[in-house]
Formats: sequence, C-alpha cells, structure tokens
Amino acid sequence: MKKKAADKSSEDALLLSIIDGIEEVKGHDIKILDLRNIEAAIADYFIVCTGTSTTQVEAIARSAENFTRKELDERPRRVEGVRNAQWVLMDYFTIIVHVFYEPMREHYDIEGLWSDGKVMALPKKAKPEPKAKAEPKPKAEPKAKAKAKAKAPAKPKAEPKVKAAAKPKAEPKAKVAAKPKAKASAKPKAEQKAKVAVKTITVVKPKVVTKKTAKKKDE
Repeated sequence: MKKKAADKSSEDALLLSIIDGIEEVKGHDIKILDLRNIEAAIADYFIVCTGTSTTQVEAIARSAENFTRKELDERPRRVEGVRNAQWVLMDYFTIIVHVFYEPMREHYDIEGLWSDGKVMALPKKAKPEPKAKAEPKPKAEPKAKAKAKAKAPAKPKAEPKVKAAAKPKAEPKAKVAAKPKAKASAKPKAEQKAKVAVKTITVVKPKVVTKKTAKKKDE
C-alpha cells in the first residue's frame, strides 16, 4: 500500500510538471485521459495538447522534457516525431504525451479512439502555506532590573499637611477725625481802614473865635 501511495504521488508530480512545461510555451486544449480502468491500455494516463504551428509543437515537446528533467530528474524513455513536428509522442512509462499540430489532432482523434478513458480535470498546484511569522524575542532586561525579581511596593505618599487657618487680620483702628482749625473770621476791610485812620489822624480841636481875638487880628 505504501509503495502504491508513493507511486501515485510521483505520478501526480510528473503530471503537474509536464502540464507546466506545456503551458510555459502556450500549448492549448490540454486534456488528461485516465486509462487505468482499461485492461489493454499501454499507459495509465494520456496527455493530449495542441500547437498552432509545427514550430510551436516542437517547442512544447522540448519545454515539457526540460521541466521534468529540472524539477524531478525524470526523462522520457523515448521521443518520436520531433523532426516533422506534426505529432510528437513522449513516453514516460506510465504517462504518454501526445503533442499535435492542430489539423493532425482532428485527423487522428486520439480522444475518440480511447473514449472509454475518463477525462480528468487539470491538476492544480498546491499553494504554498504562508510562513508563520516568528514572534519577536522579548528584549533582555537590564542587569539591575534582572536582579530585582520583584519590585518593592511603592511607599504610600505622605498625606499633605493641613494648613493652619490664617488668623483674620485685625481691623484697622478708626482714625480720629482731625478737628478743623477755626479760621479767624476775616474782619471787613472797611473796619481795618477805619482803624488805620484812627491811628494816623490826629484830631484837631477847633479854635473858638471870640470877639477879642478877632479884634487883635484886625489890628
């Protein structure tokens, strides 16, 4: 059972490699015939494809051979028809490849002759699984931190001291209202002048003129 499983996986890899080589140079109308259920079959699989010119037919055959040689180190047991490039046959033991120039494919009708075979879907390449991203390595802690396994619990912050309530400022003493100085009432100017006049004017007593004095003056 293990041998058969190994053979199956190698056949699948060979099928994929041949088809990759055909598609590389634009070979078209590719079909795979599964002949394993036919007793008289000369191979397990037929691969049939077409080229639009004899030059392309030859290029398809060369490309398929190069792919199997480089990828799997597999070479066909024999290759026929390359010189004329009308129908090239490549024998890989369990797989036979038929590369036809387009008019020749219709003429020989390989699919009709082996119609008991089952037409297979073209195998698809398995997509490579995305590589898992490597998790970044944790950075090495500095030596001082590495030695201290557990950090000492942080000391509780001292509660702020309650500020003493500020004493109310003493109310300023009421200033004693200064008594306005009583201004000496100004005496009227007329009175002042009168006083001055009193000081300077000397009172002259009028002389009484008598009759005697009048006679003396007349004399």
